[in-house]
Amino acid sequence: ELAEFNLGVFSEVQAQSAVLSQCDNSIDGDDTNGFVEFDLFSADTDVLGGLSPSEYTVSYHRNQADADNGVNAIVTSFTNVVVSADQVIARVENNGNSDCYDTAVVSLVVEALPTLDASVVELRQCDDDTDGLSDFNLTEAEELISSNYQNETFSYHQTQADAQSGSNAITNPLIYSNIDPSSNADRLYVRVMSSGGCYRVAALDLVVSTTQIPIGFELLYEVCDGYDVDNDNTNGIETFDFSDATALIEAEYPAGQNITVSYYQNIEDALSETDAIVDISNYRNESSAFEQRIVVRVDSDVDNSCLGLGEHIVLRTVNPQPNRDPQDLILCDDITPGDLTELFDLTQNEFYILNSEADVVASYHTSIADAEAGTGAISTPSAYPNTSPTQTIYVRVTNSVTGCYARVEFDIQVNPLPSTVPVEDLLACEDNTDGIFDFDLESKTLEVLGGQDPSLYQVTYHQTQADADALNNGLSSPYANTSNPQPIYVAITNVQTGCSVSTQGFNLVVQEAAIFNPGGVPVVYEVCDTVNANDGFAQFDLSTQSATILDDQDPVDFSISYHASMEDAMNNVTPLPLLYENLENPQTIYARVSNKIAPEECFDIGPVVLQVNGLPETVLEEVYVLCTTTNGTEVVETPPVIDTGLSGIDYSFEWYYNGVLLDTELGSSIIATASGDYEVLITDLTTSVQTNCSNSFSTVVIDSDLPELTAEVTTAAFSNAHVIEAMATGIGVYEYSLDNGSWQTEGVFEDVTIGLHTITARDRNGCGLVRVEVMVMDYPRYFTPNGDGSNELWQISGIENQPNAKIYIFDRYGKLLVQLSPTGQGWDGTYNGNLMPSDDYWFSVNYTEPITGDPKIFKAHFTLKR
Repeated sequence: ELAEFNLGVFSEVQAQSAVLSQCDNSIDGDDTNGFVEFDLFSADTDVLGGLSPSEYTVSYHRNQADADNGVNAIVTSFTNVVVSADQVIARVENNGNSDCYDTAVVSLVVEALPTLDASVVELRQCDDDTDGLSDFNLTEAEELISSNYQNETFSYHQTQADAQSGSNAITNPLIYSNIDPSSNADRLYVRVMSSGGCYRVAALDLVVSTTQIPIGFELLYEVCDGYDVDNDNTNGIETFDFSDATALIEAEYPAGQNITVSYYQNIEDALSETDAIVDISNYRNESSAFEQRIVVRVDSDVDNSCLGLGEHIVLRTVNPQPNRDPQDLILCDDITPGDLTELFDLTQNEFYILNSEADVVASYHTSIADAEAGTGAISTPSAYPNTSPTQTIYVRVTNSVTGCYARVEFDIQVNPLPSTVPVEDLLACEDNTDGIFDFDLESKTLEVLGGQDPSLYQVTYHQTQADADALNNGLSSPYANTSNPQPIYVAITNVQTGCSVSTQGFNLVVQEAAIFNPGGVPVVYEVCDTVNANDGFAQFDLSTQSATILDDQDPVDFSISYHASMEDAMNNVTPLPLLYENLENPQTIYARVSNKIAPEECFDIGPVVLQVNGLPETVLEEVYVLCTTTNGTEVVETPPVIDTGLSGIDYSFEWYYNGVLLDTELGSSIIATASGDYEVLITDLTTSVQTNCSNSFSTVVIDSDLPELTAEVTTAAFSNAHVIEAMATGIGVYEYSLDNGSWQTEGVFEDVTIGLHTITARDRNGCGLVRVEVMVMDYPRYFTPNGDGSNELWQISGIENQPNAKIYIFDRYGKLLVQLSPTGQGWDGTYNGNLMPSDDYWFSVNYTEPITGDPKIFKAHFTLKR
């Protein structure tokens, strides 16, 4: 029989282990016994591990055998049998084939709930005023709720529902204010969560009670501010010991009560019970100088309830409170200038320093030690001579009732007067002067200051000494003098200190001005470059320019000096010698015209251009060639043209032949029709009308000619090496070339190859060349008749002019292969139409020796290559 069935391939099944964790609950009536109901099917996703739930089915079994057999599946919720921990077996089965399955362990874990010491706890806080509201540190309830609080997590909620769901937790449990101001407690709910994520909820009541410390109770502690710790007795910060306050506060409560007294810097810390003052016997009021109020908190040791709260301690420093920033006392060194000592009235600052405070007195001291000790006071503070230019005075301000004191400092300072230097008179130069001139007085300022910083000092100018002393009626520039000469009085004032000195002065003097080149025509001194031609350097006689520079000024009253730079001329240093050689071309030097009476004040400077005009320049050939005969191969112009290449408009020319002036030759070039010496004198017509510089140039014209040429082979036919000798004659200088090869001065050519050769001789002066042909008789050592068109035939070269010569070719066995005609093309390497093989072949030739004319026979062999 035949039957139908389906073949299928199913994927391998891999089940994943899983863990189900659940907090203990009271479904069975006990939330501490470790038994709970588990929803096993909530583990399906973990067990499948990525397998599709549409293709695979998960079932849970109590043991491995049931899981392997797929029986007794747990179909409802499952309560663990083992306390707090149990396991079941999960079976993952392929829906298409039940034989494809896998199993995995699912662990069941019961997490214990937190154990609470109390389900309802209470926090009591003192009211910091009378509104029935106060701030609580809720975290203080944690150790009351659970003895395992350090391993648990707490959150605080305003409703029990929020605590159960873990939502809307109070954000800052360290500072939480109750809402109900009545005597009723505010109830909050605390969610206590274990490390396993299980929780219980406890109730927290907040109770606000009135402080039991009397409202008027206050303890005052006063001390003098000292230097012991911070070296400052003016900042109001000192060390306080109020350790006796605890006994005084405890005395306000009934005897026998168990209470704890603690101290805080502010009410917020006291309410949250954070940052309590640790050492009340050694406390510094750094957070509140001069006066600080300390908050006292009293707590019951029985139930930690607050029994007292408020600012009941005052810490106060009682030093005098002077103004600590008096102005420094500053005087100018007027009494004896230079000693920097003056008399000071130190009490000028006293009213300000004491600050209208009662029962305080001031004493003045020169050291901190004396001021602190109250010793060595200055006996006459209203007339105290300083001991150094800048000195610190220490003022001890003492309260005559408490004995506490404060120290104030200020400086006394003597400022020096501005320094003075001698000042030269201020001279003005004026052309055709009337003795009156508008002077720039400020031009003397830098000289008056003598190197002192002009930004720190003000200089003023005055007509009288009294005005200068009083700094009145300062003169402004320009200032027209009223007499010649006229005295001017000067005052220097330090703009920072106000100290001034008025002991300087100078005269205003008007002199005749010096003028450079009154005519205004530029001074250009030109010479031709006759020494070391056209190097741009020449010698100048500067004295020749003095008359032009002075013009109509009297040389008796004025002097002239020449300088390489404007700076040298301005400073009247490094004059140039009157015979001077320029350093560049053109070069500008500077002439200084000076009034002989006031040469440093009355002078004028102008440029003098030293210009070296170059000589005309051209380039002539050293030798020009005149060819006596030509054949069209000459490479030189003949007759030659001697050309300067210069403009006939810018230059003039004089030509000489063998020393004789050619008065008709006036152009820039000349045609040389005869050999000999030629010279041209060239004059520059354009560079300068002052110089018209000239220069002469010379050259030589020589005769030359074509050669007469002969050439012959000087070695016998069929020699190992052939030599051709050529001879050129004529008036020229000749050189030779073989077959258009390189030129040589000798006509001998060695190792010449066989065949026809061309010998060329040329005139080295350029007058042309001639050629002859020479034949070298010899035979080729091999030939290659392979049809490539190269070296296809074998023939003796140079024998074609001997038609009676006989040429025979044999193979190596002496068999005659062919007889060649001297005038024929040669042997093609065949015999009776057949190609002869590659081999050596012999030949014999009967010929006439070209050199001697004797009949000869020559035999040798050559190679045929295929």
